[in-house]
Amino acid sequence: MHETYVGRSIALVWVVSFLFIVSYAVGAVSGLGPMLYMLVAACWQAVVFILPLLLLRYAYMRYRSVSIAYMLHVTALLIIMLLISNYKLHAMYNFYIGGFVINLLTTPGGIDALGLSASFYRSACLLFVFLMVFYIVAVRFLPVERLKSILSRKGLLAVMVTAIFAVEASVYAWAAFASGAEYLAVASRVAWHIPVTSRHLLERLGFSRRNDQLGVKADYAGSVDYPGLVAEELGPVKNPMNIVWLTAESLRSDMLDSRVMPNTYAFAAHNSNFISHYSGGNGTRLGMFSQFYGLYGSYWFDILHGRQSPLLLDVLINNNYRLKAFTSARFTYPEFDKTIFTRFKPEQLQEHYSPGFGWQRDKKNTTDLIHYIKQSNAKNKPFFAFMFFESAHANYYFPDQDIVEKDYLDDFDYLSVNIAKNITQIKNRYINSSHYLDSRLGLVFDALKEQGLYETTIVIVTGDHGEEFMEKGRWGHNSTFVQEQIRVPMVIHMPGKAAQVVDYMTSHLDVPATLLTALGYEQPASTYSFGQNLFADDYQRDYTVVGDWHGNALITPHAKFILSLKSSLNSTTLSTLNDGPLEGSGLTANDKRLLTDFVAELPRFYKGSKEHENSADQLSQFNRSVNKIALSTQ
Repeated sequence: MHETYVGRSIALVWVVSFLFIVSYAVGAVSGLGPMLYMLVAACWQAVVFILPLLLLRYAYMRYRSVSIAYMLHVTALLIIMLLISNYKLHAMYNFYIGGFVINLLTTPGGIDALGLSASFYRSACLLFVFLMVFYIVAVRFLPVERLKSILSRKGLLAVMVTAIFAVEASVYAWAAFASGAEYLAVASRVAWHIPVTSRHLLERLGFSRRNDQLGVKADYAGSVDYPGLVAEELGPVKNPMNIVWLTAESLRSDMLDSRVMPNTYAFAAHNSNFISHYSGGNGTRLGMFSQFYGLYGSYWFDILHGRQSPLLLDVLINNNYRLKAFTSARFTYPEFDKTIFTRFKPEQLQEHYSPGFGWQRDKKNTTDLIHYIKQSNAKNKPFFAFMFFESAHANYYFPDQDIVEKDYLDDFDYLSVNIAKNITQIKNRYINSSHYLDSRLGLVFDALKEQGLYETTIVIVTGDHGEEFMEKGRWGHNSTFVQEQIRVPMVIHMPGKAAQVVDYMTSHLDVPATLLTALGYEQPASTYSFGQNLFADDYQRDYTVVGDWHGNALITPHAKFILSLKSSLNSTTLSTLNDGPLEGSGLTANDKRLLTDFVAELPRFYKGSKEHENSADQLSQFNRSVNKIALSTQ
């Protein structure tokens, strides 16, 4: 009897996997050829999913152990759950379970960053119970004997599997070689698809590709050498102003209006408001990294590997600033305790991430931040205060008195809610939470004025990244480089500077140079960052760079070059600045020149020959992406 159930279990998982893959990948099909490829790819990937079960079946047939049979059933159920999780994750965020997700799940604070509601856990339990019942009934009663019988015919099975793999691998290899976007789009919808390429073999057989690149080559690799200067070489601060740095989770640029954020709107009207500002990432990790280091996102992995502090904070430490950083999330996820704040002492880092919702944690931390500001004023020493606000993070919680949009989704359960259908009500939750965030920011502004610190303190108000509400097809962030995910507010109170509205392109990359210049340092920003002083008379940014876990995107005033392998496969390689369609023929000569300039300057802070695993992987992804960009511009 156990043998019958084992065979049915394997057949069931193959059928479920095949149907899941086909139902999701069919949306990317654009013709008969891609349709046939989708079916073959689904067949092969379903085989990949059942490989662990085939190994357990072999062990069971050899040892006839009931415990192995039960282990096979548990594994089968886990595979189905992983399959569902993969496609739910991709539908929401545009990526599958991989390095990024594993990092999130295994790093302290990562799960907290998801903002999961209590209803999510209830739905997850119900789903698990449903899957168990479905699995038990299916294995016991569903008529899958024909497929089970195929598993016992080893010769036929081996021929079929080999043929399916050969066809799938050959089609994908040719598509990757010839830039067959319609086939690559289908492959991107197959969870955990294993790419097989054969560029060298095809070239030896006499097939030729179009020119790979736009006359440039990015063949650097090596250990990161940041910064070009060290804090000791800079000497003492000449203009020791205080710094209050306020970064809000998921705060996109259009939230800064008089209705949603009246306090911050009034603050911006009296200071420098950069209204065409870009984060350095479409997620928290690189959005924060870029504003403290002034480096592109692809440097994150080596900075983390080396536990290197940003030059700006090194300068403050060497000049005996009082230091305090507050977060309503965790400093461990992303790993800011090993990067940005790696030199901070434990008592200089305050995490308040539970209990309560994001707005409640922000309330506690704002009170403590204001207390710290008052203490610092009493000690008459220059101080640095950073706070990371969580109010605007999904699930977008807020108190009743901060409701400005009454038509909001009452219970935002990731598993049960139809996001597309309810997106307006979900966004209204976000607007209400941003309104509460504004009240906390207003308290900080008032405290600085009450303490007589306003004219001796630099104040920065910004977001780590934006948030999309399906304006371009996605919800949230960390998925693509559309404007909604990468545009953030940037308001700076710089003592002595008149109020201004700046409408040209600026970037998080410019923050370190702006602050170090304000503190009195005259060294060229190019020696320690990719940024510039935002207040320089000759400030001009021809392009900016935004990163994700998989690579960068180059943003010019006219176009976007998506160099992240994941984002380019799942969206587009080229687009207009506002995310419209753009063919390579529509690029200007200046756009192509800027791509060349970017490739040339990207390795500025890489020197030596020692390679780290992640930087080499980033480089490989970058080269593939540049190749794909170049092909599309021919």
